Amino acid sequence: MLAWLDGRRGLLDAVVFSGGEPTAQSGLADAMRAVRAKGFAVGLHTGGIYPRRLAEVVGLVDWVGLDVKAPIAAYVGVTGVASSGLAAFASLDLLQRAGVPLEIRTTVHPVLILSVPSEAPAARPPARARAGRRASPGAAAPADGGRARCGSRRPRAAPPWRRAARTAGSRS
Repeated sequence: MLAWLDGRRGLLDAVVFSGGEPTAQSGLADAMRAVRAKGFAVGLHTGGIYPRRLAEVVGLVDWVGLDVKAPIAAYVGVTGVASSGLAAFASLDLLQRAGVPLEIRTTVHPVLILSVPSEAPAARPPARARAGRRASPGAAAPADGGRARCGSRRPRAAPPWRRAARTAGSRS
């Protein structure tokens, strides 16, 4: 694969690690370093199910696409895995704190997702994870290029998934 990339210099800007769950692969960090050494940017598609493994590679990525399956209260209904929502939202928090350019994607399933009451506190993502600002057509671009984080900078209590993960002593 690395030899193939040599022939793609000037044609490709980046390599995105995806398919299955890349953070499940023990050689991910080494592969990312090798790709970066060849001059390519590095992207990652992940479901965030292994936050500790994600933490090991977060400094090697230029962009992350995070698949958030559901509001945290509905995660187990979508994935069938207890506490999977805690891992995914811990990964979201890690990526936001790291400042990595991030795209959050989700699929809305009308039966699995819409049955979660939107008023339930645990079903709502933190303010900074909600949809960002949208400028009206013709508006001037923000001075920061639109990269400012949403939400408040005021100190706040740890989010529920971080509190629960700490309490449960979960490991990825």
